[in-house]
Amino acid sequence: MSEPKKHHIIPQMLLKNFCYEDKLCVYNKELKSYRHNQDIKNVCVQSYYYGNDPNLEKFLAKEVEDPSTNSLEKFKVNPELISPQDKENIAIFLTFQFLRTELAGNICAESLRSTLESGIINYISDTQNIKSEEEKEAAEYVIKNGFKDFTYQIPRLEIITQLFAPKVISLVYNRIYEMNWMLLEAPYDYSFILGDNPILLIVPNETLKGFDNQDLILTLPLSSKLLLMADYKNKKTKKATMYPKYIKYFNAQSIIHSSREVYFNATQYNMIQHLIRECGENNIVFDYRDLVSPSTVEVKREK
Repeated sequence: MSEPKKHHIIPQMLLKNFCYEDKLCVYNKELKSYRHNQDIKNVCVQSYYYGNDPNLEKFLAKEVEDPSTNSLEKFKVNPELISPQDKENIAIFLTFQFLRTELAGNICAESLRSTLESGIINYISDTQNIKSEEEKEAAEYVIKNGFKDFTYQIPRLEIITQLFAPKVISLVYNRIYEMNWMLLEAPYDYSFILGDNPILLIVPNETLKGFDNQDLILTLPLSSKLLLMADYKNKKTKKATMYPKYIKYFNAQSIIHSSREVYFNATQYNMIQHLIRECGENNIVFDYRDLVSPSTVEVKREK
């Protein structure tokens, strides 16, 4: 049997929760086009996204996705009763889902590029390393103008190696595990969509970005009706209903922060069209204040 060439950025075990009659719709931001009735095996995939080594794809499927599937189902039924092992499984899943996206890859590439550029600047700033007038002229130009006229590609393998380094995984995992998790429901006829950067990190206080910001809010849609939200402050509420107007704001952020694609089902098509037009007009601002109410509405869950 040949090794898989198509690598999922978002696993099928999550994508299937947004289907209608086993099919998914896709909006492509770059092409401004829609694809309907898509099989999830062909959605959110790229050839050799994790490189030529098939072991990473197999690891994600067997060691991350499989254990977390049942744990996520338990969390969706009753978030107050999940065991430490279930929470560990979910935290590992959230960690890798965050790190495997194109957004995380771009952040990593920019960090590597910045480090490389700083090293070059330090090297050419030392006159002992300059051997000719041509090198001196080039060095002076780079020191003055930076690297705006130079293009180079960080190897994909280097990005993957950096993202999945044990120290990075451990840092993200520990932060996510210590956060307080809540299950939010979409009431009535409202529902969530999914972007190709499905984990949103909302940082109201911009003085400190990333997982060390105590105001950080992390979200991941688990299905078209259920959303996992985590923060460092809310220790009591485990289940709530999201106000309808904030579902619109959340879905807008899923569109705005996606790299290329947004995933939804056929029943959401009209809503998506309207929301995409609003996002294009840049008049939607997301605000998490007064986000939820105590959960008093029984929500019909999609299978």
